[in-house]
Amino acid sequence: MTTNSVAAIILAAGKGTRMRSQRAKVLHELGGEPMIARAVRAVAALEADPIVIVVGHQAHEVEAAVNFSDARFALQEPQRGTGDAARCGLAQLPANFTGNVLITYGDMPAIKPSTLRAFLDAHRKRGAKLSFISIILDDPAAYGRVIRDASGKVEKIVEFRDASPAERAVKEINTGFYLVDSNLLRTALAELKPANAQDEYYLTDIIAIARARG
Repeated sequence: MTTNSVAAIILAAGKGTRMRSQRAKVLHELGGEPMIARAVRAVAALEADPIVIVVGHQAHEVEAAVNFSDARFALQEPQRGTGDAARCGLAQLPANFTGNVLITYGDMPAIKPSTLRAFLDAHRKRGAKLSFISIILDDPAAYGRVIRDASGKVEKIVEFRDASPAERAVKEINTGFYLVDSNLLRTALAELKPANAQDEYYLTDIIAIARARG
């Protein structure tokens, strides 16, 4: 496979407890269609191959709702965070895969294929090893904060529960869309440790790992 190859991992294993519903979050419908189906369709428009969907809570129902025949599925059991979910998805990629891996979430149905295409084009143009999409919000709520150094370069992403008051005052947040060189992703995920308030493996920690490597 060439370095222009793109694979995708869509994280869809969580319960979505904040929705206070017995149904997995990604099974909730928008316009008569489960949000996971919309999220997968946007990624499929990039012609990513393979597309791996990480399932866990209500796994069989989520698989049935995907409605994409070429999808592969990876089971995350138990659920130990987004970093652990990404590891499960990565294990379903061919061992010889070399290229970029798009990582996103199954509960983001409003993303446009054009946004993902622009994201991929910018990543390739810059020759980046890792890219992510952030946005600035007047009310950043409980989203993970993007922390930059004095020169404006990204240092890390801090989850809200682990953020200091100064970090919570930051208005730039992480959206959950990543493009990562496959070799970097493999080694960075192997370095993750559950040293946080939720005792989970955070995918966001790969940002600080990449920064430490220059």
